[in-house]
Amino acid sequence: MLFGPAYKGIPLGVVTAIAFSDLYGKEIRYCSDRKEEKDHGADKGNFLGSALKDGDRVVMIEDVTTSGKSMEETVPKVRGAANVEIVGLMAFHAYGALMKGKSVCQGYAYAFKLLCDQAQIPCWIVTGYYGDEPHAWNYVWLDGAYYLVVTVQSVME
Repeated sequence: MLFGPAYKGIPLGVVTAIAFSDLYGKEIRYCSDRKEEKDHGADKGNFLGSALKDGDRVVMIEDVTTSGKSMEETVPKVRGAANVEIVGLMAFHAYGALMKGKSVCQGYAYAFKLLCDQAQIPCWIVTGYYGDEPHAWNYVWLDGAYYLVVTVQSVME
């Protein structure tokens, strides 16, 4: 399940689901929240798209996040709608990190990889959890050794 928080996350979720279908032949459900609950019509409620279901594995899609406020507001809504597992957070591009100085950890990891690729330094993006929150880092191979690089920490300090 892809989840894009209102407002910019709505088209990001939709186009990502379409891209997975076109490129890989995989149908992926998507859902978004609303800033305000709709109390009329066929699509009443707090959410748009496919309904969240118990057991769903959810990837949150955000354009840029700096303070984390949108995730602090959205994650409880998603977890309150169904018993889901949030398995990842995607920021689609390095643009926010490189040009605006604003991104989520994955955006910074992509930006760092892009720079390493340009410098011909072997670099990988690694995803996992920091505590119970999804996170992204980089590993680089430099001078005969692997190094873990946590780019978002240096941005936050």
